[in-house]
Amino acid sequence: MRATATRYLIAPDALATGHGVPAADPGDRFSASYQVATAARTIREVAALAAGARAADRRLTTLTVDTELTFATPAAREAFANDLLAAVAELVDRHHSPEAPDGRPYRLFVGAHPTWVPPDGPPPADEPTGPPRRRRRSTKTKTRSPR
Repeated sequence: MRATATRYLIAPDALATGHGVPAADPGDRFSASYQVATAARTIREVAALAAGARAADRRLTTLTVDTELTFATPAAREAFANDLLAAVAELVDRHHSPEAPDGRPYRLFVGAHPTWVPPDGPPPADEPTGPPRRRRRSTKTKTRSPR
């Protein structure tokens, strides 16, 4: 057997503490280890949900936002974090319906980290660095229910 992929995804929890991934500290929302643990949980859960949806011949509805931004100063980064936390809290408060009889719970994960550039430079221009950008269709699109 010969591996030929240019990238591999390894669940961070498969790496033991002491191999570059420190133990997660859920009390510290700003720790790298907590972000890695939360991202690993997201990978596990979405993979399991996607497998279940495929087995049931259904579509799994998810939402991904992936962007980059540059902060002028650490104070600007902190102000952004505070604004983002307030906006998320307001949106959750407005849209959360725990008593809805047919409601479907979703997990929201928001993370930010410095942009990583490999030591040998950024990837070639023809190599995608994220999901392909799709052109937006009409605002009146049909959506199939995930149920």
